[in-house]
Amino acid sequence: MNEPTQIQAEQATTDKAETGQTQADQTQADQTAPDQTRAAPSKFSRWKDRAANRIAPDAAKRQGTVTAMAMAMLGGRDKAIAFLNTHSGELAGRPLDLAVASEADCERVRVEINRLAAATEA
Repeated sequence: MNEPTQIQAEQATTDKAETGQTQADQTQADQTAPDQTRAAPSKFSRWKDRAANRIAPDAAKRQGTVTAMAMAMLGGRDKAIAFLNTHSGELAGRPLDLAVASEADCERVRVEINRLAAATEA
């Protein structure tokens, strides 16, 4: 009398199909210790990850200023991006990284942009 009815068997099959869980998956889940289970990620977890990777407001301002300056003075977007993302022997680093690192390094990058722009005009 304790055998599942046809309706119960169909419901169990439907539940497994909806969750994509097989009998082996369920058995493994049952054997996992409670301290090893992982909570479902929050729907806001991707926003938390982004917040953790943000740069400081002053660094972001320096980055924007140097980028705008490079675009205006070096002949457009592509040349500016190439300059900012390529290691510079004169600066001993990538200009964009240096600009974000400190105000002093940002000033060095500005001077280099001015030098390159003057050399291009001559």
